[in-house]
Amino acid sequence: MKVNKAATGDTASLLFQSAWTGHAEMGLAGSMDFSIKVSDDGVAWTDAMVFDALTGHVTGAAVQASVGDFAPGKLAQATFTYGPGNLLGTVSEAAGQPTGAVIEQGSNAQGDYVRFADGTQICTAQVVVDVDQATGALYWSGAQQHAFPMAFSATPVGSGALASLASGWVNGRAGSAITWDFAAFATASTTGETADLIAIGRWY
Repeated sequence: MKVNKAATGDTASLLFQSAWTGHAEMGLAGSMDFSIKVSDDGVAWTDAMVFDALTGHVTGAAVQASVGDFAPGKLAQATFTYGPGNLLGTVSEAAGQPTGAVIEQGSNAQGDYVRFADGTQICTAQVVVDVDQATGALYWSGAQQHAFPMAFSATPVGSGALASLASGWVNGRAGSAITWDFAAFATASTTGETADLIAIGRWY
């Protein structure tokens, strides 16, 4: 069966009726896009699904209209949902709404970081220090500073520990949105120790 129309603005469709009142229609209704329409009374019609003639993409009342559209019964739109293809990647946001991936992970010369779409960021680093400066009965590294691998939006919570020295410790904190400020201490002079640093805060 062929249903033909003379011009783009004309209609070539199948109309489904009950008691001679239209309730569903599908076809080319006033454009070259294929649409499926429904009506409760035969007067007011809703475009449930409209298939773009050029792209094949779908819009309509049955499809999510925005990232915050969670109305029951709607079909999910690929750009507003998450799956294996976009779960990991570069996170981003606009007015507090995620516009990129859910989780971003990376590393550079300063350490490692993980960012989440809700704004949470965790930075870690391993810094080699010499704990060989005498201070009373202890030894310390002197005041140290190390940049975060990724900056925070405000000063995060930071701390640290010595990785392998049981008789040593780190007094550390986030000195700003871009650096740790810390010092390592030990009961005996030692060099080449590794300070494990961590900071948790927000990237926006």
